[in-house]
Amino acid sequence: MFYRARGAAALIIFFAAVASGARAADYPAKPIRLIVAQSAGGNADFVARYYAQRMTEQFGQQIVIDNRAGGSGVVGTELVAHAPPDGYTLLLAPTSHAINPNFIAKLPYDARRDFTSISLLGAGYNLLVVSQANAARSVRDVIAAGRAQPTPAATC
Repeated sequence: MFYRARGAAALIIFFAAVASGARAADYPAKPIRLIVAQSAGGNADFVARYYAQRMTEQFGQQIVIDNRAGGSGVVGTELVAHAPPDGYTLLLAPTSHAINPNFIAKLPYDARRDFTSISLLGAGYNLLVVSQANAARSVRDVIAAGRAQPTPAATC
């Protein structure tokens, strides 16, 4: 009995894979628009153009880079949010995509509902530095100094 159920499950998985493969084989049938919600010439643009070249080679279909800077990424992101959900308009989301809902009260889209992540293209690192003349030697020290002197210091 166990082997029959396992065999039936394998057949279901096989036919589901074949059916989904048939649909996926038709994509992409036309050029893909990759909207970069930052200005041309920056890090996001570089990453987009690198991956677009690889995707063009793999898909055999052109990937068109469309830089739409402005509003902390809102301008480009809104274009993608209102595009047909057919996979032909993609967004290279800026870092601000994750934090905008916390700082902008009325976004023209819902960042959680209107988008689905499909790939992580890169990761970056940040570095916090202070002048050697500054007494701070750790993040804890910087936070303590900020709390002790809430107005911006002339030298850091």
